[in-house]
Amino acid sequence: MYGGTHCIIIDAESRDQVLQSGTGWSGQSDIGGVEVWRDGTFSDGLTTNRDDGGELSFFSAVREHHGFVNPTFEITPTFLWYWDAFPSNSGWSYFDSAGRSVELVRVDVSMEKWTVEVSALELRTFLAACGRELLVQKDYTLLTTDKIEPFERVDDNHRTVWSNFDWFATQDEPSSGVTAFSNVMGKYVSYVCGTQ
Repeated sequence: MYGGTHCIIIDAESRDQVLQSGTGWSGQSDIGGVEVWRDGTFSDGLTTNRDDGGELSFFSAVREHHGFVNPTFEITPTFLWYWDAFPSNSGWSYFDSAGRSVELVRVDVSMEKWTVEVSALELRTFLAACGRELLVQKDYTLLTTDKIEPFERVDDNHRTVWSNFDWFATQDEPSSGVTAFSNVMGKYVSYVCGTQ
């Protein structure tokens, strides 16, 4: 299996438009990378404005650096500042009101794979405080080389007010060495302002 997950912060007012814009990644070319356009416009990769007036903001990413060095994890400083977080052996932590160290972000990054975990309660608290929502976007493909019976392409989708996903499975050309593959691509809002 290969693919990835991408998370950005959106305005609650942008949710419907972002989810209805299809299953492709929102902010893919605008968030998480610096760009200088031909006209000299500088894009810092932290925020971008949508045509409908909403804003998309960087939340987190793992940068691969073209495979020359170990990937690095980045997260929006605002989230860390909100919790007065400090680096720890496994990521980031903060002190609660009793003075205990609480794990906020756990990161395990290597050249082969990485895992990033963010404390759900603290993430929801942060999003509620800033009146924003987290848009989680996924694109994963699973290949098989197993011998399988021939089948027609299968397509399905899942659409709700909080999510938009497309899935398909199809056979591949025998010369590719892969007998079939499937892909799921889409996005969902993991925190919705004003709900429990």
